[in-house]
Amino acid sequence: MKEQPNIVLIMTDQQGADFFKSEGFPLDTMPFLESLNARGVRFTRAYTPMPTCGPARTSLFTGRFPKATRVRTNWTLHEAYYGKDLIGVLRSHGYSIYLSGKNHSCLLPEDFDFYSSYMHTTGGRPQYKTEQQRAFETWLENLHHRVSTEPTPFSLGCQFPVRIVDDAIECLKQSHSPFFLWLSFPEPHNPYQVPEPYFSLFPEEAIPRAGLDRKVLGIRVPTGGGCVA
Repeated sequence: MKEQPNIVLIMTDQQGADFFKSEGFPLDTMPFLESLNARGVRFTRAYTPMPTCGPARTSLFTGRFPKATRVRTNWTLHEAYYGKDLIGVLRSHGYSIYLSGKNHSCLLPEDFDFYSSYMHTTGGRPQYKTEQQRAFETWLENLHHRVSTEPTPFSLGCQFPVRIVDDAIECLKQSHSPFFLWLSFPEPHNPYQVPEPYFSLFPEEAIPRAGLDRKVLGIRVPTGGGCVA
């Protein structure tokens, strides 16, 4: 019998496709993602069925439009209507199901064999949090989903992307193939904050103004992108 492949679904939240250097953005802000683009297949006309997080994620896992799932807002996930979903199909083929990161879909914690959930200001498994990580989450809460104009006064180890990857690695050390891992980052969704050395990586005057000004600068703004809510 042919060995079934392991699957890792990497998702970012609210990331604009036009901020990639390969799409014409003047700064190389995401070299690691660019390297994935260079080694894989890039879908330049991938569209989300709904520019809202919960409905879009529910559609991704069910293969149904929001009008069919009946999930049209972030607050109606419990009303999701569907037959089979991706998780159920994979499980029926012997897959273990893991999540490390942001869920915010119709899926429930009990749908996963490993569940380490993060949102935008808190997350992870409480029993494994350090005092520094708890303090960081309190600091995030106090931003009220806005922007920090100063470098984040916490180490990289407190940042959610680092913790999400650490949780995923710890899970995979004890996993059994085949597995499906949903590696789901809440960033770059607000609140907007960044520690050093990244805060000072690009001088403010080198960063193009947002919105329509990028078109004026001659930066190509794609009609679609591979990143959805």
